[in-house]
Amino acid sequence: MHRSLKKAANFEVVADVKERQLIVLLKSEDEAIIRELDPSMASEYRKSIDELNNNFTLVVKQLWIFNKVVHYLTKEQVASLDHRNNKYAVIALETLNIRSLNQINRGITNQLIRLHISLMEKSLVIPM
Repeated sequence: MHRSLKKAANFEVVADVKERQLIVLLKSEDEAIIRELDPSMASEYRKSIDELNNNFTLVVKQLWIFNKVVHYLTKEQVASLDHRNNKYAVIALETLNIRSLNQINRGITNQLIRLHISLMEKSLVIPM
């Protein structure tokens, strides 16, 4: 396994990530989801987004050692950055739901979390 990890790592990309400022991409509330929920479920949804962002921020602050400058931004804030400057790396969580039921009812046991690290380039477009 050690060999496969070493083979998969691109050390030039790792060095490039370390030289950039890190953006921790925080989750935003999805208004389409909120409109579908009753008020108490919408409140739970908002709390879950806040909790996820707080936990992600805590983990990055305690464990991420690669970048000297770290920004915590939503996708809307990232979209407003000057993309002509390639000085950012982005770390983001993606939540994958295993079943097709309401996300709130599934709970964390029925979700997978993937971590993505990418480099912001001039052509970067963030879907809104």
